[in-house]
Amino acid sequence: MRSDTRCIGVLIRQVVRKHVATAIFLLRSVVLGLRAWLSSIGVPDVTPECSCGHPRRTIQHVLGFCPDHIEARNKLLERTGHTQIDRLLCEKDTARWAEQWLLDTGLLDYLQVALKVEATDTGDWAPFTNSQELPYFPAA
Repeated sequence: MRSDTRCIGVLIRQVVRKHVATAIFLLRSVVLGLRAWLSSIGVPDVTPECSCGHPRRTIQHVLGFCPDHIEARNKLLERTGHTQIDRLLCEKDTARWAEQWLLDTGLLDYLQVALKVEATDTGDWAPFTNSQELPYFPAA
């Protein structure tokens, strides 16, 4: 299911956090990195099955039916009133809830890393002043 992309540009421009924009884009394109897609492109040692036993872990399965993600799905239903992916992603508020749903499922490790990075206090970080300060560069 590839959804209409008319509203995605507007949503992404309104979103400040990059990982939120990434999640929304990935949800729209259905190229998330879930097992069914990874298997379909030939990633070694990846089968399409979901952890719940369903033959294909797709966004439609996880969002609508997977018993492993009932709690996250119920939260999304409470917040938006539905789980129709095309409708969720065409409005700013529901798109953000869909992004939060995707983070709540924990399905995509790279989005979890983005949350950790976002939570890191970088206030006292400073750039290197020259490359010789970096321990992995040999002295010239």
